[in-house]
Amino acid sequence: IVLDKTGTVTTGKMTLTDVFTDADGTVVEKALSATSALRGLQGCADVEALMAEVKPPEAPATRRAVDATRARLARVKVLAEAGKLPQALGLAAEEARNTARLGYPPIHAEALHLHAWTKLISGENQGVPELLTQAVWLAYASHHDQVTAAASVRLMGYYIGHGPPEQVAHWEPFARAALDRLGEQGELRAIFHNNRGLSLYQEGHFAEAYEAFDKAFALAERQLGPANAMTLRYGTNVVAALGNLDR
Repeated sequence: IVLDKTGTVTTGKMTLTDVFTDADGTVVEKALSATSALRGLQGCADVEALMAEVKPPEAPATRRAVDATRARLARVKVLAEAGKLPQALGLAAEEARNTARLGYPPIHAEALHLHAWTKLISGENQGVPELLTQAVWLAYASHHDQVTAAASVRLMGYYIGHGPPEQVAHWEPFARAALDRLGEQGELRAIFHNNRGLSLYQEGHFAEAYEAFDKAFALAERQLGPANAMTLRYGTNVVAALGNLDR
């Protein structure tokens, strides 16, 4: 069972074309996954609504710098989804460093979260929980509810895969509360249910795991479609839990 890897707000759909025009074998192989993941961002498409509670920078120069940074973060997302992981990881690390100097915590939280996500899908786990924890508290303090929810859900998932179990128990209620505050009933909520199912499955609570996986599957099927890779992954988890109910 593989932990899921989406849930970052970006506006980078145009950049995907740029990546595909310079396609190599890796990009072609990842093309379907990338476009499916971008379709899954439809629930997060209204960026202005998501950012309504986030106070914008007061200085015009800072505001311009933040806009430029968000464009680069969008490119990180697209590069990663297209399988250009070394390029994505390098750009994500650079933006995580640069945003620390902008003096605007919400964008620094976004960059930290995206850096952690890029490291995770690149198989580089060192420093991930620290990045995510910093992203959670920066986002929480600056009312950036989307990043607060996404980073806490991802922390829960990280500790399911790497331990210790008590950290899963620590972050689960916070992640649930962050999702409730955000009012999110789409992709992030599906990831949360899948994470919860994984935790319960590991503990041998197969009936509860089945219920959690089934919720994740239903949300993903509605939001992403039945053929999406995430939907299929959650469906596999449903079957795995169901197969253990009689044991």
